[in-house]
Amino acid sequence: MYVAGRMLLAGWKIVYAGDAACRHSHNYTVGEEFRRYFDVGVFQGREGWIKASFGGAGGEGLRFVKSELKFVGVGRAYLWPLVAIRTAAKLLGYKLGQKESSIPLSWKKKLSMYRGFWSGPYADAHANTSRTGQADAR
Repeated sequence: MYVAGRMLLAGWKIVYAGDAACRHSHNYTVGEEFRRYFDVGVFQGREGWIKASFGGAGGEGLRFVKSELKFVGVGRAYLWPLVAIRTAAKLLGYKLGQKESSIPLSWKKKLSMYRGFWSGPYADAHANTSRTGQADAR
């Protein structure tokens, strides 16, 4: 997302390729989903220029939940609670990640999927400063 955003801002173009294929093969547990989205929230919270430049998700979460429930269908309504739990875990992880500047480092290590990040050079970065050291456009 970081590189794609910088490329778009530098004048690169996006092309729709209808024949492109993508295969996702993660089989995350609910806890792993939470931790993954915590990390996404940290990234997007620290790199505020992305939202400022391209906008936010704007209702995509609700559309995603509807598409998930439609995919599961009425015939497998017993899976609806799991869809709700997974979605809630993602949302909570994301929102907490965006607020990471107020969370103790020891907790961040527990909440994150990539715990080693919190021992690296960017762990102490302020939530409103990008890795380039420039203030975000918030």
